[in-house]
Amino acid sequence: MELTNNWSLLKKMKIIFCILLLMSVISGRLVACEIRHISKIAKTDTRQHYPISLLTHLIKLTEDEYGKCALVEAQPANQRRQILWLEENSTIDIAWLPVTEKINKSLLPIEVPIRKGLLGW
Repeated sequence: MELTNNWSLLKKMKIIFCILLLMSVISGRLVACEIRHISKIAKTDTRQHYPISLLTHLIKLTEDEYGKCALVEAQPANQRRQILWLEENSTIDIAWLPVTEKINKSLLPIEVPIRKGLLGW
């Protein structure tokens, strides 16, 4: 009787393991990556709207080549904290910052003037 219960338990564990494995494979294919960015300070804050829309559009354009990617909001932060997080490779993966020599030396800039020079290009 005990041997039968052990086999039954083992079968259930195998089934659960297979389901979990299948779920991880499926979820891995749904989103190939996550790009973390700062969130809005308030619901009425529209400063992040254009860069996020642009990034969303670029992700959709490159989806066939690189796979699906999701934008994930991190907490709001000032410029100094954003730079610190990028240097530490924590909390955020991308930020839209004004061009300065210090920022260009400490971070890897993507030199595309998304605001057409309004932030120092």
